[in-house]
Amino acid sequence: MRTKVAGFMREMRRRRVFRVIVVYALVAWALLQVGEIVFPALGLPEWSLTLLVALAAFGFPIALVLAWAFDMHPDGIVKTEARDAGSPEPPPSGRAAESVDPGDLDPDALAVLPFANMSPDAANEYFSDGISEDLIARLCAIGTLRVISRASSWQYKDRRIGARQIAGELGVAYLVDGSVRRSSDNVRIGAQLIDARSDRHVWSETYDRRLEDIFAIQTDVASRIAAALQRELTGPGEPTAIRGDGPPDLVAYDEFLRGRFHWNRRTASDLERSVDHFRAAIEADPDFVRARAALAEAYVTQAIYGLRSAQDVLPQARREAEEALRREAGEPSALSALATVLAIHDWRWDAAASAFEEAVAAHPEYSTAPQWFATNVLVPLGRFGEAVAQLDRARAVDPKSSAIEASLGVVNFMRRDFPEALNRFDRLIERRPDFAFGHYYRGLSLQYLGDPAAAISALQLARATGGWSAEILAALGGALAAGGREAEAREVLASITAPEAGRYVSPVRIAQLQAALGNRPGSLDALERAAASRAADLIWIDVSPAFDALREEPRFRAVRDLVFGERAR
Repeated sequence: MRTKVAGFMREMRRRRVFRVIVVYALVAWALLQVGEIVFPALGLPEWSLTLLVALAAFGFPIALVLAWAFDMHPDGIVKTEARDAGSPEPPPSGRAAESVDPGDLDPDALAVLPFANMSPDAANEYFSDGISEDLIARLCAIGTLRVISRASSWQYKDRRIGARQIAGELGVAYLVDGSVRRSSDNVRIGAQLIDARSDRHVWSETYDRRLEDIFAIQTDVASRIAAALQRELTGPGEPTAIRGDGPPDLVAYDEFLRGRFHWNRRTASDLERSVDHFRAAIEADPDFVRARAALAEAYVTQAIYGLRSAQDVLPQARREAEEALRREAGEPSALSALATVLAIHDWRWDAAASAFEEAVAAHPEYSTAPQWFATNVLVPLGRFGEAVAQLDRARAVDPKSSAIEASLGVVNFMRRDFPEALNRFDRLIERRPDFAFGHYYRGLSLQYLGDPAAAISALQLARATGGWSAEILAALGGALAAGGREAEAREVLASITAPEAGRYVSPVRIAQLQAALGNRPGSLDALERAAASRAADLIWIDVSPAFDALREEPRFRAVRDLVFGERAR
């Protein structure tokens, strides 16, 4: 009962009903005072004052109903949403909340949930997502606070479960939640800080401003939250600096948010669109460092995913990353992008490791840096223990990330611990059945455990969930060959060696499938083409089981030495 009353009172505050009560009471009292003085002077009968009192009383419930249903907005009077869609609801029963021990929630940890898009145009979701993501970046400046990364927080988008359950799954004591309504040149942002241990609202505020004030709003929200958490976490008086570069051009910022929205989706078409938006942001504001760093990351992601030739995109990634770092030394996205280029394109392993170490040390909240350090340097070099340490570091700030969990499975796979790799990918797919990368490595694990039929089924699921991918198709062809279905495997080879116009296929994938078919010369030819074009996925040849049969071939050793030098295993 107490929880329901508390929830009702919070909703009353959100809808500004208490403000209407106060304003209505003051206006009614003022009118009555004026009536007592003016009505006799005008010769009005005594019942007229009684009528005024009655009208005031009659109008009071009407005013409350209107205050509950409608609100004033810069665009005029708007209907109040039933609730902020991004706000955690009480769970349908107390069971989930009761299963979380408040003592298990880290009092020095916080998660920002994706703010709900309350705009009339659903296409403004990129804007509400971007505001939430920027708030995460600003709150990361609180050194005593562990802020959960975006990938983990976004798992709760549109999931209507209780605050304590979310906090329990993330291991945090505090949640930041809110909504964004954008209309024309106006914006309304509502934000609240919740102590999940007691389901208590520590702070809340609603901002109605012009769009040009968006940066001031973000800074104020972060500062208010920091102030509240200082009292709770670090004691009074400890200074907190809120991070974030200066306000860029609004057009540039809008393009940047659109780019981040598509980059986070990671499909081939979305990555292309992200590049276009980041370029537009830089064109609008050449000094916008984060846009340059984000463009570098987008190019690198295209290369890692095998969507574009390394020669096409990685030199561009290098230029944008170096320019971003020239303008702002230590920018984490630019450092990570440059470090990856040094590894997967230049094969300068020491320089890449140093750049990653700098990024991880300077920005421990940026989970991409340790994850990419592990997958693009440490695992290819066979430094599996160090890779796990970096992935654990990434998981500390991104505990629900499917990509990080999959990377840990890749470590198991590359070190030939196929049973543990299979167990990890089984658990991951149970949670994320639509995760193509999980099905892909589950299929490979099954193949090397001697079950090609199950491997084929898993890889077919990877293809169904991930769409066209040379990487998945090459693995499927390898499983078909292992299962004695050589004719079908050769059909797959034909499909990736003569792909549709405009599709890039790494020579490494062709080499992988040729090796599975027993064609050593064809596989070695493809590996040499990969080395000549500096294919991004060539870095895996020293640890991938796909090339175990070629390791004693002089031509294979020559390619391996070219990539790794003295570090070749």
